[in-house]
Amino acid sequence: MEQFLRQRIDCPIPGGTRTLIEEKDNIIKKQQDELAKLQTQIESIQVERDYIISLLSEEQKCHIKT
Repeated sequence: MEQFLRQRIDCPIPGGTRTLIEEKDNIIKKQQDELAKLQTQIESIQVERDYIISLLSEEQKCHIKT
């Protein structure tokens, strides 16, 4: 039984290997696209964060001088 299961797992139906590879490639492409979007969002958030930090820093400098 175990050998039968291994054959089923290791040997997909004829033409199945190509289909599996194409499906995995499509999944990887979608994940890469999503990752690129998230990285862009992270960069935007970091720029916004740096701007807010600079504003707070300027505000603190004003309070120290007064």
